[in-house]
Amino acid sequence: MGWRTGADAQAIERRINGLIRQMTLEEKIGQLHLYGRREGFDYGEISAGRVGNVMNFIDPAEVAAAQKAARESRLKIPLLIGLDAVHGVSTYFPLPLGQAATFNPQLAEEAALWTAREARALGINWTFAPMVDMSRDPRWGRVLEGAGEDVHLANIMAAARTRGYQAGGIAATVKHFVGYGAGEAGRDYNTAWIPAEQMHDWHLPPFRASLDAGALSVMAAFHAVNGVPATAHRSLMTDLLRRQWGFRGFIVSDFGSIPELIAHGVARDEPEAARKALAAGVDMDMMGFVYSKHLGAEVRAGRVPMAQVDEAVRRVLRVKFHAGMDKIADIDPKTAEAALQSPPALEAARRIARESIILLENDGILPLDPSRTRSVVVVGALARPDQERVWTDPAGVPRKPIEGLDAALQRLLGSG
Repeated sequence: MGWRTGADAQAIERRINGLIRQMTLEEKIGQLHLYGRREGFDYGEISAGRVGNVMNFIDPAEVAAAQKAARESRLKIPLLIGLDAVHGVSTYFPLPLGQAATFNPQLAEEAALWTAREARALGINWTFAPMVDMSRDPRWGRVLEGAGEDVHLANIMAAARTRGYQAGGIAATVKHFVGYGAGEAGRDYNTAWIPAEQMHDWHLPPFRASLDAGALSVMAAFHAVNGVPATAHRSLMTDLLRRQWGFRGFIVSDFGSIPELIAHGVARDEPEAARKALAAGVDMDMMGFVYSKHLGAEVRAGRVPMAQVDEAVRRVLRVKFHAGMDKIADIDPKTAEAALQSPPALEAARRIARESIILLENDGILPLDPSRTRSVVVVGALARPDQERVWTDPAGVPRKPIEGLDAALQRLLGSG
């Protein structure tokens, strides 16, 4: 999966032009909104062409229903089906920071590959990863999603994870553009003040590495960068990302970040927030509902040019067709789950987990000696094996991590 070239790319552009000429304004706006799974979701909105992208559908039967609705739509444009497949779907791998701790990009690429394969088995074709935000303040709550503080390592891991996802059949989204990990005092959502030298030396290179590796989409950040909300930052998204770097894919907002422009103080109301985000370069509204509610009226009133809408639609369709989403067969819910937690995937997860463990100091306690070790203390939220500490993966398998650790220690140390 990745960008096509030559005659293939030209054919895709001709196809996009033909579709845009046929599309109604409502169908165009449908390609610019990302809807989340919820109770009572109306699949008829997909078949009517008013929904072109969905997220958090992991039940194979629901995914198949969404795919069927897209096939029944007038123009039969394939759906983007997104998920935060960050470090696993059913087989879980170390968190991205743990993968970076291996200092082995091949292992990070392998983890992303298996994650993508399992996502594809469930019908997912788009992930909101890799997160490549540089973080040098340990107080920031999302440090674990990135590769740490070293730019060189971050670049290598960003490229490796991007290659793995897209080789496994799902489009990668590099996020959060840009400087999200530099919030003041390490507070999430907090404003960031980044000198130009730091922006270009620290924060931008991992994004460039992911895009050079073929990432098809970009997610804008929640916060304000040097006084301008990232979701309305035209100089970053349009002038730098598109004009200087030549990015051809689409930009998606973060969850509900377009209406948050009102709280940032740069938009008076939702229609103005929609206008400013689209003009800045945000092509798709993730769960903000402002494009779906207001763009039609804004276009008809002449406040948003139709050409601006068409260009955003073009970028979304370009990703769908370059990724071959119109050529991927629908999933069979009866067989989809058989691809989850396969022996090779589980073996890879164990191997990568071993490599991710970092021992800062060993005072002789390791390796554990059954003659000297009588007990092991487990600390953390999953240390209590009760029903409140159980979660279920997409395959419907309850997981109690403490039980696996307990069994291994019983084998090593004996029942005492």
